[in-house]
Amino acid sequence: MRWLAALLLLGCGAAPRFEDRPIVWRADDTRDIPEPAEHEPLLRVYRLKVNFTRVVPHGLSLPRTTPARDVNALDEVPDSSWFENRIGVRAMSPEEAARGRPNEGPPRPPLTVAGAKRGGATPGFLLEDATKRRFLVKFDDRGVPERDTGAGVVVNRIFHALGYHVANDQVVFFRREDLALARDVTPSDVDAVLVRTVPLPDGRYRGIASELLPGKPKGPAPAWGVRADDPNDTIPHPHRRSLRALRVFGAWVNHTDMKEDSVLDMYVEEDGRRFLRHHLIDFTRIGTWGGWNGYEGRVDWPVVFRGWFSFGLWRRAWEDRAPAPYPALGWFTPAPFDPDDWNANEPYPAFWECDDADRYWAAKLVARFDRPVLEAIVAEGRYSDPAAARYFVDALLARRDAITRAYLERVSPLDDFAFEAEGLCARDLGVVYGTGAAGAVERLDEDGEVVGRHAVASDGRVCLPVSSDDYAVARLRVVRGEAARPPMQVHYRGGAAPRLLGVLRVAP
Repeated sequence: MRWLAALLLLGCGAAPRFEDRPIVWRADDTRDIPEPAEHEPLLRVYRLKVNFTRVVPHGLSLPRTTPARDVNALDEVPDSSWFENRIGVRAMSPEEAARGRPNEGPPRPPLTVAGAKRGGATPGFLLEDATKRRFLVKFDDRGVPERDTGAGVVVNRIFHALGYHVANDQVVFFRREDLALARDVTPSDVDAVLVRTVPLPDGRYRGIASELLPGKPKGPAPAWGVRADDPNDTIPHPHRRSLRALRVFGAWVNHTDMKEDSVLDMYVEEDGRRFLRHHLIDFTRIGTWGGWNGYEGRVDWPVVFRGWFSFGLWRRAWEDRAPAPYPALGWFTPAPFDPDDWNANEPYPAFWECDDADRYWAAKLVARFDRPVLEAIVAEGRYSDPAAARYFVDALLARRDAITRAYLERVSPLDDFAFEAEGLCARDLGVVYGTGAAGAVERLDEDGEVVGRHAVASDGRVCLPVSSDDYAVARLRVVRGEAARPPMQVHYRGGAAPRLLGVLRVAP
């Protein structure tokens, strides 16, 4: 953790202090390393651990989380081999959001089937195009056209805009006669895959093409601990905010299929250095399994015990839930939705560690997706019914608002700190995003007593005078009416050229 050693504790029980140095915005985790071994995904072992051997000790332990360790002094996530700031730090046009990962577009004909995957929940092809690019192509299940292929591309674009490393995913169309076959692929191999889906009325097939990622695949990133054969991997994965926040992002888009093999490590080469880059993969199933999807996991012990002790009389919250009015969207609906009650299909250890600071950081990224950006992203799903696309956008906006209401106001949502002529200025994101009315910011002393009160403008802006020429701590809290949010700390160096040193979103 050398690259984030900005926070020092000066003696046992001492108040935290930050080093006076530039803020880290790029993690030093892309150094040249020897080629790691390829890890095989062991889904059965993972499910045994998260549902039985490790969930019980976690459930019996006292509620406690460790602050995220992949954050800088301003409590932000720097760019790294895991995450690259995009919509969270700059304006993103609808066109850029819709494009996703920089790419050369969908596969270009002529198309050659280089391999076929018959079995599993999602059979598909390995397809090679005219430029020798290779794509894994999968299809919608029979009876639910557009559901998985549309969701896969839309959620891929959302996670790319959020900042994650993802593949180039595209909705593609082709006819059976458009496919040439590699030497070891037979027509029956192709037919065995296509029989699992239904062609469009014009005879074309619709699929989702995921371009193979650059580099060598090295298997999933472990859900616990670090990868032992990667010297750059020094932070236990449940202590990464970039992974913890997936609980909030997953709730937003109902990406319930988050598990250990959802993070694929690729051994890549850039500027003469070889290292592992960590990618999120496979976003197709956001509303596939039924009404329970997003409400409870496959093995959800509180639900199991409550059902036992109620002798089957207890009705689950999702039992009266209706699917979306458009089959292409499955069970993805704007309501009912409570982000605190959302559940993935499998427990994911990083989710257990998610705290209010992680939720706040995730919520302010979600808040930046406006209607034009989401409309452009959903258009990439190539839905044939414009009403379904509009419903999808409306549902994303409604769930976005539920997340911002839930998580921006659990802390004092002051952000974008900067020194200006008026002093230390910030924006109240609750006012900016409409989760709270303009109120005031109170400044507290070390004993928690109010020593100053400053009104928040209607645009969320607030400024506080700065008098210290030395190291100083501004203990601040947002007040709305009679309700005061928890205090936070802003550490800075005063003087003729004042500068920010650090932020403690959840103050000790």
